[in-house]
Amino acid sequence: MAEIQGGYAQALILAGRRDESKSYLDDALNLARELKNEGMVSQTLGFQGNAAYYRGDTKAAQALYQQALQAANLSKEPEKALLAKINLAKVAIHEGQARQAIATLQPLLQQAEKLGLKYTQVESSVAMAEAMIQIKDTTHAR
Repeated sequence: MAEIQGGYAQALILAGRRDESKSYLDDALNLARELKNEGMVSQTLGFQGNAAYYRGDTKAAQALYQQALQAANLSKEPEKALLAKINLAKVAIHEGQARQAIATLQPLLQQAEKLGLKYTQVESSVAMAEAMIQIKDTTHAR
C-alpha cells in the first residue's frame, strides 16, 4: 500500500500537482516506517525531495534526499542509495556546484550501468551534461 501511495504521489508531482501529493506521501512514509521498510522509507523521502526540488526549495530537497540516502544505506538496496546520490548531485548543480557534481556523477553513472538501471543511467547523463554546460564544457556535454 505504501508503494502504491508513493507512486501515485510521484505521478502527481510529475504532473505539477505537488500540493495534492502531500497527503499521499505522508501516508506512505508513515506506513513504510510502521512496517520498518527502509527501502520504502528511502523511496518516499526521495519523492518528497522531488516535490521540494520541483517547487524550487533546494534546501528542503537536499535535506530530504540526505534522509533518503541514510534510509537507503540501512535498507541495503544499492539502487535506492544510487538514486538518492544522483538527486543530491542535481541539487549541487542547481546550487552552482557543477564541478563537485560532475565528480560525484561519474562513478554513479558507471554504477547505474553496472546495475542495468537504464532510466537512472539516462537521468545521470542528463544531469552530467547540465553540469558540464554550467562550467562551459559544451564539447563534453554534447
